[in-house]
Amino acid sequence: MPKKKKEKVTEERVLQELAKIAFDDIKNHIGYSTDENGEMVIRIKDSDGADTRAVAEVKNSKSGFNFKMYNKLTALLKLGDYLGMWKKQPEDEIEDFDELEVFGDST
Repeated sequence: MPKKKKEKVTEERVLQELAKIAFDDIKNHIGYSTDENGEMVIRIKDSDGADTRAVAEVKNSKSGFNFKMYNKLTALLKLGDYLGMWKKQPEDEIEDFDELEVFGDST
């Protein structure tokens, strides 16, 4: 049996993993549409070659399909802590709050 290559845990590697969780999009892993009857159809994208580090669980059972990703908010908060973002005043980073883009805001 060949020896497993030991992976070195580094600060950069931990930050890369957190960033992957924080900025991944579920559309990188599943697709969804409606069929001719208006029913939702969910399909998992081909996992060969896919980066699944942000995927926590994929389950298909009698009760239905479940696809779960690791907690995005937790990863963002941990990255923000590391970068010291919460110690800064927001005004230091954003000059005009009226121009702050909020995704999904339909107003």
